[in-house]
Amino acid sequence: MARMSHMARAVLVFAASSCCVVACRPDSAERSPSRVDDASCHDLRRQFVNGQTRISAVLLIGLKVTNDDWAELTRLFKAFAESHELSFHNGSESRPGVVETLYLSLCAPNQPNVEIGEQRWAYNGYASPLPGRGIVIGFYGDMTEAGWHPVAVELVKALDARWPNSVRFLNGGGYVIDRPDFLGEPAVPAQQ
Repeated sequence: MARMSHMARAVLVFAASSCCVVACRPDSAERSPSRVDDASCHDLRRQFVNGQTRISAVLLIGLKVTNDDWAELTRLFKAFAESHELSFHNGSESRPGVVETLYLSLCAPNQPNVEIGEQRWAYNGYASPLPGRGIVIGFYGDMTEAGWHPVAVELVKALDARWPNSVRFLNGGGYVIDRPDFLGEPAVPAQQ
């Protein structure tokens, strides 16, 4: 099978993040530093063990941050992984004059996969393809709410603390929805 071009791959990644569905065919995926190809929980093909061909996100977070915040978000994800005994993978890459990517993954056995897959292309001035969208953080996994709610609560709390009024929630079509009840109200930022 022919290798997938970078543009075709970008369209597929954008479509998956926009539609909130992860799809994977092991025989067609291009090998790159951002693609995990191992037996770890970061290899999303492991989600397809029972013949599934698609997995929808159980929670989608829209975080209104700029590209300049990517390094800090990466540090937050890494610290969150360490404090919650999750595995952290950073497949992000910078190709000056071509593309900046943010590929972060958190996971552990019997825990949700928390994924970020963003690309900003030079031909578009490194802007988001959807102005004002920020980035999308997806929670994936075939588990009960008791399995993923605690991780979601803690991660949203960390995001709210760092970027107040920037955490939104999305439905499968990418539209903003109300904050899920199980997350409670965001903490009020301290006055400085």
